[in-house]
Amino acid sequence: MVVRNGLRGVSMSVSTNQIVWPMGAAKRSSRLQRAWSRFAHDRMPVVGLLWLLILVIVAIFGQSLAPYPLVGDLASANQAPSIAHLFGTNNLGQDMLTVCMYGIRYTLEVGAGATVIAFLIGVVIGLVSGMAGGIVDQILMRFTDLMYSFPSLLFAIMLVQLFGESVFSIAFVLGITQWAGFSRLTRGLVLSIRNSELVESGHAIGATPFFISTRYVLPHVINSIIVYTAFFAVNAITLEAMMSIFEGIGPNPPMMSFGSLLIAGVPNVLGFPWMMAMPVLVFISILIALVVVGEGLQAALNPKGTTTL
Repeated sequence: MVVRNGLRGVSMSVSTNQIVWPMGAAKRSSRLQRAWSRFAHDRMPVVGLLWLLILVIVAIFGQSLAPYPLVGDLASANQAPSIAHLFGTNNLGQDMLTVCMYGIRYTLEVGAGATVIAFLIGVVIGLVSGMAGGIVDQILMRFTDLMYSFPSLLFAIMLVQLFGESVFSIAFVLGITQWAGFSRLTRGLVLSIRNSELVESGHAIGATPFFISTRYVLPHVINSIIVYTAFFAVNAITLEAMMSIFEGIGPNPPMMSFGSLLIAGVPNVLGFPWMMAMPVLVFISILIALVVVGEGLQAALNPKGTTTL
């Protein structure tokens, strides 16, 4: 953009980005502040977020925070919850609170890894499909439909047998089999603003498709995608537990899967119910926290049901 100095008649070349970008940054900062204010206004999402932060701390520092080593002590087997063992002990003499802390680490690692992988794949495909249109859109959407056509659980189990049962392998498998939802959502949001004045202005100044997609389109659709991310994590964690329950797929010791803990507790549910009850309660608390945070994000980022603040 050229600005002419009226006093001296001198032309100065000024980058448009240098003028617009600071204003845009200030506007985004203001929107984030309003979003956080709406999120914090509801106590339940805040409690859910705090609980998730506690779980993350447990996942990171679990070995140091665990009250007992994971090695079992048969002399302490099958003890009911008490001050010494808050969650009781299992039939191997392992402290159930310690066991659940190891399970939290594994669950969050798998859930976070799968969510990140699915997010990256799905958002890129949905963004390209929505912006390109035409034959590119048709090809990418038919590929997305193909992913939908596979039974998620069976497809994931098949791939785990191929790639192995490490934390990374299971997270990777869940990510590459579950990204279609992100793709569909992103494409729909992009189509809703692809012909807007915002995008047309980008074309008018000669911006590249990549620049328009990343600087104009993605910031206006990311709110709904972030909300979907919280609910996707619930689905990924649940699928991982189902693979452990139905196929015995899980990590190598000392890591624990809540699915395997539930299976181990079933034979003892009548005589020693805490062996199943405690892992169930912790697992459900993770899912509820994610759902509550997702609902809080929905209210904060999309207060009027739109894709922008």
